[in-house]
Amino acid sequence: MTARTRARLAVAAFAVATAIGVAAQEDPARTAPSPDAARAAWQFRRAVTMPPADAAGRVVAIAIPPDVAEHSQRALQDLRLVAADGREVPYVLDVDVPRDTERRRLGRLVEAQQERRDLSAWAIDFGVVAPFDRLELDVDGSGFAKRAMLEISDDGIRWSRVDGEAWIFDRPWRGRQIHDTVIDRATPLVARFVRITLDDVRSRPVIVRGATAVLTGTLGGARWSRDAALTRLETPAGAPSRYTVDAPATLPVERLTIATADGAYWREVRVFEDVPGRGLQPVSAPSPIYRLGVGDADLDAEHRDIDLQRPAAGRLVVEIENGDSPPLASPRVTLSGMTRRVLVPPVVSGLTLYYGNPVTRRPVYDLEALRLRLAFVADFPAATLGPEAANPRFAPVPPMAFLAARGAAADITHWPYARALTIEGGDDIYTVALAATDLGHLRPDLADLRLVDAEGRQVPYVIEPQAEAARVALRIGGATPRAHTPKTSAFELTVPGVRDVAEAPPLAALRLTFAEAFFTRPAVVTVNDARAVQGRTVVAQETLRALRREAGAAPEPITIDLGGGRADRLVIEISDGDNAPLTPKTADAVVLVPRVTFKATKGSYRLLFGKADAEAPTYDLAALRQDVLAYSALPLADAALRPLAPNDAYARDAGDVARSLSNGPVLWAVLGLSILVLLWLTWRILKQPAAAPPPPPPPATGVQ
Repeated sequence: MTARTRARLAVAAFAVATAIGVAAQEDPARTAPSPDAARAAWQFRRAVTMPPADAAGRVVAIAIPPDVAEHSQRALQDLRLVAADGREVPYVLDVDVPRDTERRRLGRLVEAQQERRDLSAWAIDFGVVAPFDRLELDVDGSGFAKRAMLEISDDGIRWSRVDGEAWIFDRPWRGRQIHDTVIDRATPLVARFVRITLDDVRSRPVIVRGATAVLTGTLGGARWSRDAALTRLETPAGAPSRYTVDAPATLPVERLTIATADGAYWREVRVFEDVPGRGLQPVSAPSPIYRLGVGDADLDAEHRDIDLQRPAAGRLVVEIENGDSPPLASPRVTLSGMTRRVLVPPVVSGLTLYYGNPVTRRPVYDLEALRLRLAFVADFPAATLGPEAANPRFAPVPPMAFLAARGAAADITHWPYARALTIEGGDDIYTVALAATDLGHLRPDLADLRLVDAEGRQVPYVIEPQAEAARVALRIGGATPRAHTPKTSAFELTVPGVRDVAEAPPLAALRLTFAEAFFTRPAVVTVNDARAVQGRTVVAQETLRALRREAGAAPEPITIDLGGGRADRLVIEISDGDNAPLTPKTADAVVLVPRVTFKATKGSYRLLFGKADAEAPTYDLAALRQDVLAYSALPLADAALRPLAPNDAYARDAGDVARSLSNGPVLWAVLGLSILVLLWLTWRILKQPAAAPPPPPPPATGVQ
């Protein structure tokens, strides 16, 4: 074979190889794994059907049914949405809680009629014609049960009778007084005047002092429910009855509704979780269930709901206190909870929901920062899930023994801050969330974070920048509103332990509670800004609302989105109108903190912070990011991590000194001292006496 022939064959082989490479690049399906293979650690999948085309461009909600939760982790952190091309689609996990609205209008009593031992009539004027679906009557009296007939009018002259009847009552039952003087309507009424006629034949007359018309509404809110059987457990004679609930332990139950064949009863009920190795742990407070039967179906009243105080981690057990009464007849339960859903940005089609990975971690998407804004949307177009199917490529995640636990040595003398870390367990994958105060000593890109062992060797890690929400309690103080705006109160909220904005953490949201129970006030949040006209700039605007009517009810926090800017102090200005100023009780800042996941063994470690010129670390572990996050890493207890402190091995170099001088008052002190020294030297030079002139030269001598 000649040299020319060999050269031609080499050129041809190169051309073929190039063509194959180009073809592989042009056809990713030939090289990219299928979505099922790429999610082999997920056992189940369901196809997602998107809503009609008229919802295009809007965020879509996908309701997660309870049978998906049965095969998922308790917090649904293993859900993944995958597009047809294999891309993972970000989402926000949301609970579709109802947001109730009420418009209340207090009525004025304008007429009262009584016919002895027959009936009483009361006319109420609400001032304007308005819709309402609830009447709350202010009734004096006790021990009554009365049939109420309603009539409505727009002018107080021509009256129309409302179809149907209602009942109000006040009756003792097993040592308790059951009082109900609220009339609810399934269909709203529209009127200015209401006349309530009460039947006085069955009980003595009462006095109606007034009434409030309420128009209720709900934004969002959906519940799932499922019937479940109860299995009786053996208990000693005279002890409460106990039943196990026939439902998976992973079902996200929030409420149990108990039904029985008994016509009238009153029982105290508690719900427990049966945790292996720990026994029965309470998940609800003692709560009454009752049915009041008086021989008239219209008078029956009942309460059968038991709300759980926290999610259960084991099989549910219901305990019913019988006292001297026989056990309830054939009790059964309905389990329910608020519907959880994923909110997805606009996509075309071809989505698949994967779930059933018992060891994966919660994904971290940038959409999480929009959670607070999405909560105020009334509704979303709804997608639907297809039937459950097994992932044909499912394979459990194997142990990650191949991961290297140590990297190159780091010169720890260049990091000014450190947090000591102790691991007591064996060789495993661990995770730790940073504190909010740590972010004040880290660069925004987190590139200066290092984890080292006792010998100063780096421990490779994977970081999730905004994995968890930490709360920082703010100090509340007085403040003055900008331009001394009248009818406006102001409060200063200070981040503790922070000297300036440079050390402040990024604030994602503000959570406030107030002592007052009922208010609606516009408010703005401002921060220091030397460039602003009044030295402050607005970073958030919100309407503060509280609608509590129950005496002693705990205040609910009001959340204000701050957008993640750094600030060491905030000022909130509240427009009070002619109301008394609000009284703030608590103020918390929400900070989205990073979570670090790494492989380590028993020993002592340090997290290093604050090297301003550090380059981002490059670990081989980055190529295994998804594998690492697919593990259920062991979270380190708070006691394992020491507080942030100066690094005792830190040695300042010339660059550190220059940076500290340029960023603090030391620079101005040095400049001022230098100026004083120069002025003093100039003064010394000017004060020196003038030099004496040189003596004249001697006369010349010599022979003429």
